[in-house]
Amino acid sequence: MPLKLVTGPANAEKAAVVLDAVRLSVASGQAPMLVVPTAADVDAYRRELADGFGLGLQIERFQGLQRRMAERSGLTDRPAGKLLGALAARAASLNLLDAGRLGPLAASAATAGFARTLSELAAELGERAVGPREFAAALGRWAAAVPARKGYADDLAALVGAYSERVERIGALDSAAYERAVCDALTADTTLWEATPVFLYGFDDFTDPQLDAIEAVASGGEARVMVSLPYVADRLAFAGRERAFSRLAAVAEELIALPALAPDADAPARHQTLFELERALFDASAPPANLAGDDAAIELMIGGDERAEMELVAERIQRLHYKQGLAWDEIAVALRDVRSSGPLVAEVFTDAGVPFAIERWVRAGETATGRALVALLRCASGRGVSNDLLAWLRAPGVVRRGGLIDALEAKLRQDGIDDVQGARELWEEMVPGFPLDAIDQTSAAIAESGGPLYADLAAKARRLVRAPWQGDEAAEAPIFGAERELDARAAAALIGQLDALATLVERDAELAPSLDDLVILLSSVEVRSGDGALPGTVRIASPLEIRARRVSALFLCRLIEGVFPQAAGRSSLLPDSARSELAQASGLSLLQHETTLEEERYLLYSAISRPTELLVLSWSSSGADGSERLVSPFVADIQAAVEPWPEPRRRERGSLGWGEGDLVSARQAAVAAAVALPALEPPPRAFSSRFVLERLAATESFSP
Repeated sequence: MPLKLVTGPANAEKAAVVLDAVRLSVASGQAPMLVVPTAADVDAYRRELADGFGLGLQIERFQGLQRRMAERSGLTDRPAGKLLGALAARAASLNLLDAGRLGPLAASAATAGFARTLSELAAELGERAVGPREFAAALGRWAAAVPARKGYADDLAALVGAYSERVERIGALDSAAYERAVCDALTADTTLWEATPVFLYGFDDFTDPQLDAIEAVASGGEARVMVSLPYVADRLAFAGRERAFSRLAAVAEELIALPALAPDADAPARHQTLFELERALFDASAPPANLAGDDAAIELMIGGDERAEMELVAERIQRLHYKQGLAWDEIAVALRDVRSSGPLVAEVFTDAGVPFAIERWVRAGETATGRALVALLRCASGRGVSNDLLAWLRAPGVVRRGGLIDALEAKLRQDGIDDVQGARELWEEMVPGFPLDAIDQTSAAIAESGGPLYADLAAKARRLVRAPWQGDEAAEAPIFGAERELDARAAAALIGQLDALATLVERDAELAPSLDDLVILLSSVEVRSGDGALPGTVRIASPLEIRARRVSALFLCRLIEGVFPQAAGRSSLLPDSARSELAQASGLSLLQHETTLEEERYLLYSAISRPTELLVLSWSSSGADGSERLVSPFVADIQAAVEPWPEPRRRERGSLGWGEGDLVSARQAAVAAAVALPALEPPPRAFSSRFVLERLAATESFSP
């Protein structure tokens, strides 16, 4: 198999080996594909490699590689994905409940969130290529050891089996099955992939389906495949990479193990310090990084709460840019959980005047388009209230004169009208030339159910995107701002979900969600918000998303217990104790918390290896409500690898002022100046004149 595996620690110049091979491939006219982890990496490498590599190089994420594999295998239908899993799990659970075939899990299976939990377990089994029969046999051996487990094991086997039968009967493929089918097709006919070379760089691990894909591409014999993987044997930081390394090494025709490269002798001392930290982290045999000297490469910041922490970070970034000349895009902020921490960081950075790029995922129900579509569905189904009608009317482009909606809302509040019908009658009375036909159209589609309803809602979503420009014949193609772009993305995601739903329900009517479930399903569709990386901005991302790029300064924030390392998130249907017992009884090994901790250790190692000039560690001592926060145990791991430990800079919770020499925005300076203003003069003393007191006593009323 023509696969080369390039391994080594961080900063071993694995990128140079891979890119040199890519350059040779382009020069020989082979049109290779470079595969990198994230969309931001794709954009960055396309910019950086545009001149030296010409037009022959394709740069894709792993999904792009899988899409190309599907095209060449002939399997061009898209997999049904999470939607199929959720609907199939719900139908399977309800069918077993109705048939009385569930015992200990009957009460849980009747709850709203059970279908999602079951679909997640089924997806995990699919990724590990564990079929329902194999899983049932493993559960049987697990239950045989302790007879009290039998009822639970039987329920779990029945649920997974019913889920798999439902998916198979529909004739659709979930993501795991689809990816296996593509790999099987390429492996069976090695000529399908032809001779396109593939180079994978920046990945720190691969899932089982991704490893299957790599092996399938390399199985042809003609296509050259090179994979870069951070790995050093017997180092704790790389323990979580053993599985991927073992699989790739078993099929590689050549293994290139690169050593760590120390900085040049004339490099700044901080380069040496950061190199020593990378070597010493999670390795007790290595000497600690020497932090002596004024030009420290590692700094600490502790905020009284998360806002204070991020204000310290923003101020330090300002000084790096304006006083030390560091470009904005040479600075990155790493957050283990961008979804929860990102909004506050964005707010603080906006106040501080720090330009930033952040990619987040929001629910469609949090966007104007998604909120309006769900509100329309509630109005048409008879489940809505007057606020739902207002939400539909306020969708961009539905009503061009916003004052009309404000007048309606005021009148509704004044008259105490909170039902949809009353609100609609009032609207059509106030604005007689604007009947709300959209509600009637959707009501008629609900009566038909299934496909007509999904088609109606998809058409409404398309109309919402076009509405602000409809009727403007002179208008050029619109250039969306951030808010309108988010609405357009939400519409696209909702339309895709509705189209997929229509296809699945056409194949199996029992998959059709109730109207209440449809509201939840549409509200929960995830939509990408923002950009992961933009030139001239500070990138805010997770350690996973920055692992393929070096930066001058990295701020590793929110080092709080339970945040980083992140708590295990395995299926509650199979907790860690059961997984361990299952592995002992049957040999079936599923991911456990210790595996998760290995992943978290590697993410920390990867993050601290990204900066070349400065690493800043930050955390908060309390939450927004003043409750105590415990520092991450990873801080102690880093402290063990650094000597001496630097003194942290602190900012109290609720602080508004700044010290002399701090670099803050005009807005922050104005707030600080207002706080520093002298206190108001004390109020005048109480009246003492008998004449005044008598006049006041005789007064019967006072103006408000």
